[in-house]
Amino acid sequence: MRSLGGLLRYLEKNRIGVLNKCKSAVGSRMLREWFKHPLSDINTIKMRHKAVEYFCRPSSFEIVQAMQNSIKNMKNIAPIMKRMLQAQCNHSDWKTLHKTIIACVSSYDILSHSDFFDVQILAQVDFEETDINQRFTMKFGIDEELDEKKRIYGSLSVLMLDVCRQECQTLPSFIQGCNVVYFPQIGFLTSIEETENMKATKDYTIPSKEYLVCTSHLYFTCILISFDFLYQKLILRLFIWTNLDRKYGDLKCIINDMEMRHMHNLQNKILESSSLLMNIISCFAEIDCLLSFAYSARVNNYVKPVMVKDNIISIKNGRHPLLELRDTFVPNDVTSGSPHKILIITAANASGKSVYLKQVGLIIFMAQIGSFVPAESATLGIITEIFTRLCTVESIAIPMSSFLIDLNNVALALKSSTPRSLILLDEFGQGTQEADGAALLAATIKSLDDRGDNCPHLIVSTHFHILTHSKVIEPSNRIKFMTLAIMVDENDHNSPLTYLHELKDGYADCSYALNLAKMVGLPQMMIDRALQIWEYKKQGLPIMPDVPESDKQKYVQIFDKFLELNVQDDEEIMSFIEFVKSLTFEIDM
Repeated sequence: MRSLGGLLRYLEKNRIGVLNKCKSAVGSRMLREWFKHPLSDINTIKMRHKAVEYFCRPSSFEIVQAMQNSIKNMKNIAPIMKRMLQAQCNHSDWKTLHKTIIACVSSYDILSHSDFFDVQILAQVDFEETDINQRFTMKFGIDEELDEKKRIYGSLSVLMLDVCRQECQTLPSFIQGCNVVYFPQIGFLTSIEETENMKATKDYTIPSKEYLVCTSHLYFTCILISFDFLYQKLILRLFIWTNLDRKYGDLKCIINDMEMRHMHNLQNKILESSSLLMNIISCFAEIDCLLSFAYSARVNNYVKPVMVKDNIISIKNGRHPLLELRDTFVPNDVTSGSPHKILIITAANASGKSVYLKQVGLIIFMAQIGSFVPAESATLGIITEIFTRLCTVESIAIPMSSFLIDLNNVALALKSSTPRSLILLDEFGQGTQEADGAALLAATIKSLDDRGDNCPHLIVSTHFHILTHSKVIEPSNRIKFMTLAIMVDENDHNSPLTYLHELKDGYADCSYALNLAKMVGLPQMMIDRALQIWEYKKQGLPIMPDVPESDKQKYVQIFDKFLELNVQDDEEIMSFIEFVKSLTFEIDM
């Protein structure tokens, strides 16, 4: 499946893949798992197809829209549940959990019109204040004692302003004003501007006032870590604040502690239903995948495949799910089973052989993950494995040549394939000498054909035309030769190719590589020389060097002069040598 892997990624790629139109992250994650583990149970496959068929109906449009609007708010709450167990849940986790549960309840209500979870549990949380305060915050009306403390804490600023006005009247006249500040676990403090009189007097004190810290500079340094607005201010603790400290000093901490207790109670209630929540989210992730399949089927005109217990592959007007999106695509049939299970395709270069092989593999794969397929109709038996030799994936981590990798892939297919396997071989044997590669391919085909009824489905594309023109492959009712139609002048290697991409019975006599080379713009001189070599090989002659016509005439002159040479005359011999030197010098130039 590795060779199909690149194509499968484009089918599954988040939000832009052909099949991945999931609205939620959990749906995309589940779809990725479906791609990794296609089904082999025919009943489960049929259930998915039936669900996709239901979502494709025009009468289901409203419910599909409602489901998608709800599902898109679902998140993966497994990490949140884990943090809850460890008492490490933060304010954003609560917000995510709330949105997910609301989405689950809404989706569940769309399908069943009944409740499965008490959503009022999370109605106690004030998510707006939680975002502002960056911590868990309860709504008013849940706990009367907590509400009272919050009201008192909210009115502290007014109380502190009144006391501050009273305090200003007791300060020396050179002090123009003061501020009152409150720090949790420290208490209420008065802050006044440091005047010139204070700077001139060492360890300045105000009568009847108590300094919190004697060395104001040290205190300022500490305060500056978190409170820049206290810079250059003298901090005093007043006797009047003692009662306030006793009554309100730890109010903020008390409020936080009470809300934390409520948070732990909510966590316990949610954790009690965690298994149910995870199962519900998993179910809706599966629905998200099926909705994605239904969307792709509607948009791309896919059909529901008929899954049968027989070991057959019958696809009418099948299309490649990716390439059909790019331009006009010519559909083709696929028939494999009784009696033909081995298809050998020979055709011109770039005529679509590789696309056809990949198309067959992708259609079967899509059907067995539960999707509809790009075809006019499809009747498919269960395929348990797909073995491929489509493109060689090399890596510096694998100390093997491309041909050795190909051999390993084919060896695995021969060893592990069953009657319900599909083997796709694209130009196997091209990485070595032509005779050796053709022999290996022919032996592979014969080995599979010799299995009789246990032969797997095999589709081969090749340029080894010797397989079709000789008895290298013994005739068998399981083997069928096919080709892809083209239009070309077979007597003119410079004529352009017209690809029809239509699969038909028969085989190709030539790969038409020179015609294709002409079409892509290779220099005519290179094409002419390639044609010369092709003619030499076709006639079984040794390959001669490419000599210009003018040089050929000089070689003829040398040959004629040699035939007239009198070998007994030394002067004539020297004259012949000089003649040859002069001609060969011109040739070299």
